[in-house]
Parts: sequence; structure tokens; C-alpha cells
Amino acid sequence: MKLHLPLVFLFLICTHLAWSQGSNLDKKIDSLLALNISYKIEDSLRLTRYNQLYRNYMKLANTTAANNYVDQTILLAKKLNKPVFIADAYFRTGFYHHTHSRYFLAEEYYKRALEKYGELNNKEWLGGIYQNLSAMYANIPDYSKALDANFKAVNIFTEIKDVESVASCYVNIASIYSGLNQHYSAIQYLDKALKIFLNSNGNEYGIALCYVNLGDAYFEANDEELKKVPINKSEKYNKSLWNLEQSLKYAEKIDNNFSLLASINQTKGNIFNAIGKKDLAEESYNRSVDYYSKTSAKKEYATGLLSLANFYIAENQYIKAEPLVTEAIQIGNQNKIPSLQRDGYMASTTLNEKQGRYNDALRNFKDYILFKEQIFNEEKEREITRKQMQLDFSIKERDYQTKQQLTDLELDKQLLLVKRRQQELLLKQQELALSDKEKNIQRLNFLQEQAALENDKLQKENQLRQEKLSAKLQQEQAGQQLLVKENKIKLNRNFSIFFGMLAVVLLVAATFVYLAQRKTAKLNKLVLVQKEELEKLGRVKDRIFSVVSHDMRAPVNSLMAFINLLENGNVSEEKLKRYSANLKNSLGYTSNMMENLLNWASSQLEGYKPVIEKIDVLECLTEVIDTQDINAGQKNIAINNQIPANLMCRADCDMLSLVVRNLLSNAVKFTPVGGTIDIIGTINETTAEITIRDSGVGMDEEEVARFNNTQHYGVNKTTLGTNSEKGTGIGLSLCKTFIHLMNGSLFLKSRPANGSAFTIRLPK
Repeated sequence: MKLHLPLVFLFLICTHLAWSQGSNLDKKIDSLLALNISYKIEDSLRLTRYNQLYRNYMKLANTTAANNYVDQTILLAKKLNKPVFIADAYFRTGFYHHTHSRYFLAEEYYKRALEKYGELNNKEWLGGIYQNLSAMYANIPDYSKALDANFKAVNIFTEIKDVESVASCYVNIASIYSGLNQHYSAIQYLDKALKIFLNSNGNEYGIALCYVNLGDAYFEANDEELKKVPINKSEKYNKSLWNLEQSLKYAEKIDNNFSLLASINQTKGNIFNAIGKKDLAEESYNRSVDYYSKTSAKKEYATGLLSLANFYIAENQYIKAEPLVTEAIQIGNQNKIPSLQRDGYMASTTLNEKQGRYNDALRNFKDYILFKEQIFNEEKEREITRKQMQLDFSIKERDYQTKQQLTDLELDKQLLLVKRRQQELLLKQQELALSDKEKNIQRLNFLQEQAALENDKLQKENQLRQEKLSAKLQQEQAGQQLLVKENKIKLNRNFSIFFGMLAVVLLVAATFVYLAQRKTAKLNKLVLVQKEELEKLGRVKDRIFSVVSHDMRAPVNSLMAFINLLENGNVSEEKLKRYSANLKNSLGYTSNMMENLLNWASSQLEGYKPVIEKIDVLECLTEVIDTQDINAGQKNIAINNQIPANLMCRADCDMLSLVVRNLLSNAVKFTPVGGTIDIIGTINETTAEITIRDSGVGMDEEEVARFNNTQHYGVNKTTLGTNSEKGTGIGLSLCKTFIHLMNGSLFLKSRPANGSAFTIRLPK
């Protein structure tokens, strides 16, 4: 069986997990229904409950109830003018029908979702929906539509520079090539996608998907295609099995990913059957059926049943084969899947013929011919356009490659332009600084020259007066003594004016010198303050590097040891589960540490501003509290949410969620088994308060005083929790930083052995 698995939005694959969560989902639905009955107001909170109800009903595969609440969600969202909820409802309904093989309904809802997300100009979701449509069309198969949808997705993801999603489209292109029996081209695109996924972090599903498709492509490739690789026919089975084993390593890291595991084992069964290893083939087929039974993929499950049934028929084990064939035919008839009906009746014909039931075999063969002719007529019509489509495919592929090259060149030009503008801006800044200094020097020189000119002017005026006085004295030597005294008085007055003006000029010059010195002192003081801040940041950086280098070493070493154990293959299943659980906890801590480090680093960047708006505290924090319920449940800690409805404040919802998540995580960490955590919301005249109080180990007075110090934002020392949980010391500092950015305050009350109470105050 060819494997055509699309790389869709992975967080939506949780619809396959409902088989193990039935009782929990029933309880959650009952709780939501009770809240919905008691809460009569048609607002955003009621809309959110409708959204949660239809999503949970979809997980339980209750189509009627899910459709009911989808309709109610859309009606209320239109009334409240919430188009995002409408678009999300259309998409999730389409995906629900997609996973249950109801392709025509899925196509209708996908198109409605495209229309709504187009109105919202949300390109990420538009690309994702086109990607899902491409995968669905390939599964029908309708390669023409699949190709068009895939190229629309590629164009959108290229525009928003989402490299991993472009790699997902490469996987879909490879599926189309496989459907056209061009396996060498499929291998080339899968290699491209695999390189991208391997260079990205945390995309185990994408890596596993590439490997399993490569395994199938090598198995299905003909001799001419194998020469291009190049490998010979005997090597292709080993190459295929190697890729499947690589896929299995990554697939086993993904919780409850049964569809992928089933496909891996089905392809392994085909290979083992081809090379004559019947025991391994039977074991792989049975595993595939077992995994498919845990999913809602009915067509794939029935195909797995037929693969196992055909194996048993070939081995003359008719009793085992008969119920498998019957169940596969029932699924094909119920869901009206012609290819499944055709293959099922052919297997039934072979089974009845080998058992001597010739009348039943003839009747089943007539049914087989009926569905074969139906499929043949459809495929014959497709065959007319297949060669044209192949040509269109090559042309569109070349156009895309050309466009990609042009895009890369344009990006390089833009990067060079940005660098050039940065350099020009730096030069302008330096020129402005030099210009300011030159202007100050020129101003001082001008004042000095002006003072010198004034002095020369006064001296010349004085000299002129003296000459005039001397001339008068010479002409009036016989003048009266009184006139001489008057001249002396005038002369003294002129000297007084001269020296007074000279003093004023000197005073002005001294004032300018004093102001310049004072400005220099201020600049020196500012430089000193900046130096202290840089030294402080350096100490914080050293602390962070110390924490990261210490705390990252243990999980990385654990991961390497675990991989060595897996490679040696001499570890029991019980130890493997225990080691896996320990490694998962260690990597979970590392993930939380890196998230806090990134958020703290973002808060230190210049220009990092929160989006302050009016928010409903309960609506903002419900999901955070529900998430922490899982961690608290591991220590049997009860979390009591006492935040009242309609408690409003002005804050950034994302920042507030991060702060509360860190405080709740700390409360769970330092609260012993069986303790309690209370989350209390109150309103005052000017502020809204959120208090997180636990019954944990508490803190001493010195730690409380250091935390409540408004000037302290550094990294705190880390302390092990009651179950030896680790921390980084960054979380509380990050909380204080974000609360300060939202114009609020964070206050701590605590005593050793009496628990702690963190109070967040935010503007109403």
C-alpha cells in the first residue's frame, strides 16, 4: 500500500486520542453543560464554552452533538462580531470530517474556513488549510486539485518565510509524485523536506513522516528509477527497511501517534512478505491493524484488515482471513468507498474459491466486477488528463523554482540594503555628535572673539575720548580750573564704564565655562550609571550561563545515555519505560527553563512593550490554571480557583498568563503531597488583586525582604522543590519584570513552614 500521509497541523491530531480519554471527556462535558445552563448571558464566556463543547464532542466522535454546538458557536459569534470563532469552527469541522473519511463534507467546510480566514487576512491559517486540502485531494485521489492547493500553500508559506511549512508542502508534492508512480521524484522532494526538519528542533513528526514515505518510495520504485538513485533491486529492501526503522525511532517519541505507527508496520509487512519472512510479515500486519483500530481513520483501518487477510489467504489460513474480509467489506459499504469495496470483494472471491464455495465466489466476483468497472470508468476519465497534468506539474514546478530563486535574490538585496542603511545611520549619528562638539567649540570661539572686539572697541573709544580731551586741554590751557575738574570727572566715569563692561564680559564667559563643566559632569555621571547597569547585566548573564551550563548538562547526558541503551538494544521494556519517564521529566524541566530564559531575554530588549488592554481575569487565566491542574495532580495537590467572573483589569493577557503560570508552578514545586493552592481574585477602589496562596514550605524573612525590594530584578538562587524538582531562579525575576511593565506590583507574604502568598496588583 502506498503511503500518502500529509503533514497537517499536528496539534489537531488529538482527535485520534479520544479512545483513551472517554471518561475524562464525559466529565468535562457534563461540567461545561452545567455551567452553560446556569450562565444565561450571551457573551464571550458563553461563546468559549460552546467552542469547548463541540471540540470535546468531536474527540468523542459524537457528530450530532458536535454539529449542534458548532451551529450555536457560529450564531453567537456572528451576534458578538467574533469572526475568529467562526473561522475556527469551520476549520475544525472540516478537519473532523477529513479524519473520518467524509471528504465532500470536509471540502465544504474547508472552503468556508478559507473564506473567513481570507477576510481576517490570516496567511498562516490560509496556508495550513490549503495544505490540508492538498493532502485530502491526494488521498481521494484527485491530483489536479491536490497540486493547485499545494502550490497555493507553498506561495503563502514562502511569503511569510515559514520554512518548516514549505517542507511540509514538499512532503505533499512527494505524495502526488508517488500517486503518479514517479517515485524517484518523490524521493528527491522527501530528501529536501527531511534536511529542513532535521535542522529544526522538536519536529519529530515531520522527520518520522519523511522517513516512512522514503521507505515506501524505495519499496515501490521500479528498476529504472532505482538506477537513478543509484541502488540495485536487492538493496532497495534494505534501504526501505532502514528508513522505516528511522521513522519508528522518531514516531515512538510522539505520544498516541497511532496512524503513523500503523502505516510504518503495514509497509514493513509488505516488505517482509516480499522477501519471504512470513513470521515477521504477520507480526507487522497485526501491529498495523491494532494501531489503526485506535484511530478514526476507517479507510486505512479497513485497508490494513485486507492486507492481513490477503496474507492469511496466501498462507491458506482461511478461518483467520474470513472475519477480516467481512469487516473490511462492511466498512467499505457503510462509507461508500469504491476502491475498498472492490478490493474486499476480490479478497472474498479468492477466499470462497479456495474453500470450494463457488456460488459465493461467483456472486462476490460479480460485485467485484461492478465496482471495478465503476472505478475503471472514473480512472479512465482521469487518465485522459493525466499526461497533461504531468506537463503542467513540471511547468509549475519550474515556475516555483524560478520564483524561489528570485525571492532568495530579493531577500539578499534587502539584507544588503538594510546593512547599508544601518551603516549610513551610524555614520550620520557619528557626524551629528561631531557636529554638536564643533558647534560648541565654535560658539565658545565666537563669544571670545566677540568679547575681544568689544574690548578693542572700548579701548578705541576711550583712546578717542582721551585724544579729544587732550586736544581740548591743549586748546584751553588757560581754561578755568573747574573745567579741568569736570574733565577729570568725565574721564573717571568713562573708566568706570569701561571696567564695568569688561567685568560683564568676563562674567558671561565664566558662566559659559561653568555650564560646560556642569554638562560634562552630568555626562560623566550618566556614563557611570550606564557602566554600573552593564556590569549588573554582565553578572546576570554570568549567572544565567552558569545555570544553563549546569542544568542543561544533566538532561543532555541522560539523553545520550538513553540513546546508547537503545542502540545496544539490551534493555528490558520495564526499564525502557522507567528511563523514558525520567528522561521526559528531565526534558520537561529543560523546556520550561528555556522558555523562561527566552521570555526573560525578551524583557531585557530595548523597546519591549506590553499591549495593555481591558481583560477579563478569569477568562485570561482559566487555561493556565487548567494546565497546572495536571502537574498538581501528580502530587495530589488541590488547586482552588476563587477568581470571580467579570473581574476586569488593565494588563497584557499573555504577560499575565506567563506570570501566573510561573507562580503556580512555584507553588506546586514547594507544596508537599496532599497540599492546597488557592487562587483568589478581589477588586479595590483603584486596583484588581490576584493572590496565589499555598500551604508549602514558605520562605524566611531575608528571602521575603529581598523579593519585596522594588529595586531587585536579578536572578535568584534556585532551590529544590518538595519532590526534588529543579528550577532556574529566573521565574520570579521574570514575574517582577513583567508586572512592572504592566504598571503593577507583586508582593510576597511568607513564613517558614506556613506557606507563601504572592499578591499581584494591577490597575482596574
